[in-house]
Amino acid sequence: MSNFVGGGEGEAAAEGREALLEAKTAGKELESTAVTQLHHIFPQSKNFRSFFTDKKINIHNYTVPLERRFHLSTVHGTGKWNDAWKTYINGAGKSATPEEVKAFAKDLSKRYGIDPEQIIKYGSRKPTSW
Repeated sequence: MSNFVGGGEGEAAAEGREALLEAKTAGKELESTAVTQLHHIFPQSKNFRSFFTDKKINIHNYTVPLERRFHLSTVHGTGKWNDAWKTYINGAGKSATPEEVKAFAKDLSKRYGIDPEQIIKYGSRKPTSW
């Protein structure tokens, strides 16, 4: 079973993604029972904002719909997604170009089993590119 929603997984998955995006776009609070959540490839943490702004990366252009449990327990739970970013930002990321930061994001995504080519702009239904 994949951790992604959409991407050829059938009509039910596509409908779930559409419902999630419609609720987000309409500014509605999603119920905690939502099947999917949009994961920001570049963390939203205020601790990282200036880093991404300085690199001219709009974090909202790079999200991916993930199964809710996987998103919360694996990526942000035991996976410590933001910790990996903190280590990168405080190390190699300091002198990295925007392209190098995006390459790190793609590599990190792959380590977590996230397909970095499945990204969409937050609030949109259309795929976007790096």
